[in-house]
Amino acid sequence: MRPTSLLAALALGASCLVLAQPATAMQIEGRGGPNDRAKLECAIGVLSADDRGRVRYDSVYNGKVENSLASKNKLGFDVDAWGEYTDTSKKGVHKLTMTSVTGQGIRLVTLAIAKGKKIQLSWTKPTQKFDPVLFTDNYYFYAYTISGSGDLLRWTWTKYRNGTLKFTDKVVVGQGFGNVTSLQASALYEKNKVWKQPLYATTAEGALLQITVPLKKPGNETVKELLPSGYEGVTELSWSICNNKYEHIALAAIDPETGVGTWTTIQDSQDKPKATLQGEIKGGKGWKGVTALY
Repeated sequence: MRPTSLLAALALGASCLVLAQPATAMQIEGRGGPNDRAKLECAIGVLSADDRGRVRYDSVYNGKVENSLASKNKLGFDVDAWGEYTDTSKKGVHKLTMTSVTGQGIRLVTLAIAKGKKIQLSWTKPTQKFDPVLFTDNYYFYAYTISGSGDLLRWTWTKYRNGTLKFTDKVVVGQGFGNVTSLQASALYEKNKVWKQPLYATTAEGALLQITVPLKKPGNETVKELLPSGYEGVTELSWSICNNKYEHIALAAIDPETGVGTWTTIQDSQDKPKATLQGEIKGGKGWKGVTALY
């Protein structure tokens, strides 16, 4: 996820059914200056669900949790992965609806957020049976999964005339991703008249990868190892930007066994990415047992 404060972070204004223009769909509020290192300004919103049905939103700024908002009620099922579906505000209530991958199938989970109150959860019945090893999407109509055989797949979020929603049009992006333990999609960008979407992943060996997928030719993906170690045990990733620059990425990475989160910055992500593991996220208690992150 990309938030910098609770309400601003949730104001992403996008539908999974319409391909919005990259970057302009999000409202990012940075705090600071143009100097990438001397005045690093990285705000990450961490929307999590755990194995006890609890949902929480943490606002992380420069590697420190500044605010946490918990849900009033609990989910009656485990969420294995989040993706954004819709985002609306009306009469002081902000509603963020998430695509939720569960063991029973795809559900839509809505978080109703009002000032001074806890998050109120509601959800739909499960629809399409969908059980990938890993799943990610990012407010466009494409979602990415990793199968049990290690294939990286792209799907299209499709709404039928009767209102049914399904992931369809499976495309094989690449093979050999069986060692990937977490997967996160970030914003589209255009380079040399080609639209691309970067994905970030961690591996069982602890490496951090950037997988760049051209939209029209997804099979021409490129994979770059950004860091060889430091992400052992990580199964959950969330993303944002630094210094109001979409080419300057921030990642939160969580190990649900220990409950520890770290933050990473990636400069020049659209050309020659250079990653820095900044260290542990301070004040990030309560992430033990996390099953989904966005």
